[in-house]
Amino acid sequence: MYQRALAGLVAVGDRRCTASTYQNLAVIASARGEHERAGALFRDAIRLRCDLGDHAGLAECFTGLAECFTGLADDLAAAGRMADAAVL
Repeated sequence: MYQRALAGLVAVGDRRCTASTYQNLAVIASARGEHERAGALFRDAIRLRCDLGDHAGLAECFTGLAECFTGLADDLAAAGRMADAAVL
């Protein structure tokens, strides 16, 4: 459902809901162990949330991205940097 909604949100230019949908898709992908896909979706959400000045949404995305780094390559240093960025 999120995938179908995404096309419509992009078409009407709703950037806030598009960012939320990317983030929701990323959370689902991460839970399925699809860490590369989740990382790409989180990065898409981060770009939009940054443009919107959505600091709370950015923190959530960076936290999710940190989890992806941990699951993707066991790169704890990268995961730590993402977690630190989420706190700032």
